[in-house]
Formats: sequence, C-alpha cells, structure tokens
Amino acid sequence: MSLDFIMIDNNQLNCFIIERMLHNIDKSLPLKTFVHAHEAYEAIKNSAPTATDSQTVILLDIHMPLMDGFEFLEEFDKLPAELRNHYTIYILTSSTDKKDKARSAKSSSVKRFISKPLTFDILTGIIAEMN
Repeated sequence: MSLDFIMIDNNQLNCFIIERMLHNIDKSLPLKTFVHAHEAYEAIKNSAPTATDSQTVILLDIHMPLMDGFEFLEEFDKLPAELRNHYTIYILTSSTDKKDKARSAKSSSVKRFISKPLTFDILTGIIAEMN
C-alpha cells in the first residue's frame, strides 16, 4: 500500500517538526503541509486518487483561524465515500478539552484524537496501523 501524509496546522513550526520526524522514520513517506484548512479541503476535494491501494493520513489541528478543524471535518464528511475512503484522519491538537474530543468523535472519518506533542512512538504506531 502507498502511504502519504497531509498535515493541516496553522503553526508552520509544527508542520516542520512533523516533516522532520517523518523523514527520520522513512524518507520515502511524502508529506504535504497546509497552514489553512480550506486550502487542504480544496486540494482533497479536487484530487483524484490514482491507486486503489493508496492511503493518506491527515494530521488535523482543530483550533485554526478561517476554517477550523471541525469545519474541515463537516465539509470532508460531505465528500463522496469513494474519495473519503482514501483518507484517514487523526486529530492532532494541543486541546485537552473533553468537548473537543467528543465533538471530533462524531465524525466517522476520525480514527483517533491525539494530544500534542506527537512523539516518534505515536507516529510509528500510526504508520504501522496504516500498513
């Protein structure tokens, strides 16, 4: 299976850190970063996955300006299933609010709620889950 990553976080330092972590785990794992959730949504909406065995992990922050992670999830869940099925979303946030965790669990597209910071163990666990 082909595995890709998308990081949606308005903090560019967080995106850089995840990029370095992925590079240290496996240099062949591609990562696209978006600091605006609406840009990520548009890229996903307009994408056409080429391989049926391709899977993309989305690491999604929930507290962002313009379009937050919850708004992203609402729009993502409206996409056709054949497109959504190529993506697995992990909420990656500094929020410890139980309401945020419960709200994110309402989306069937969310696999897990992860509190920052993301560790190598958690990231390698995500990769293992996806393979």
